[in-house]
Amino acid sequence: VIKLKEGSDFENKVMWYMIRVVQISMVTMEEALRQARPKNWEIMMGTLAEQWIEEGIEKGKVQGLEKGLEKGLEQGKADTFLRLARLKFGELPEQRIDAVRAATVAQLDQWLDALLVADTLDDIFNMGLPG
Repeated sequence: VIKLKEGSDFENKVMWYMIRVVQISMVTMEEALRQARPKNWEIMMGTLAEQWIEEGIEKGKVQGLEKGLEKGLEQGKADTFLRLARLKFGELPEQRIDAVRAATVAQLDQWLDALLVADTLDDIFNMGLPG
């Protein structure tokens, strides 16, 4: 039997490994800690909870960054479309500007392609795309 130093970094890593890799449930981990560390099991479960919270925060930051990049891409394509459409057709109706601002990246890509060959602004929005 290996005896781990209570509260050590190694002990915490072993607990984390058991949950993440071996995938034992939190209930099983709690029962094991109650038996192995009856005086400190609550503190150890708290340490695991803190690690999960930190992991969740980091995951949230990554997801937020991804969403921000996606939104920035949409806005950049919308701005590009509106600028090029104004150069080609003059001032745009507010309804069309709103449609462009609400468009998906896929729609904006299609509209940017259509802009190259369209004779009128309506040609772009009438190519089977909402608008």
